[in-house]
Amino acid sequence: MRINGRAKIISQNEVIDMKIKLEVSNPDEDAKILQGVFVEVDEAYGHCPRAFNFSSLWDINQINRNKGETAKLNG
Repeated sequence: MRINGRAKIISQNEVIDMKIKLEVSNPDEDAKILQGVFVEVDEAYGHCPRAFNFSSLWDINQINRNKGETAKLNG
């Protein structure tokens, strides 16, 4: 996907002021929001459909090979 727009790093206070639902990927007991990335999208385009064919996105065997335990970072 290609996106035209703007992005900026926002502080923890700005994230709180926006009153948005926060989500942390792979949170642990020490996870907390320190910053965020605010993205304003003007236009969004999907890439060439052929890319999906080359990616094996729907290949069940590839999906099963990619399954496994999620790596824990910083620990």
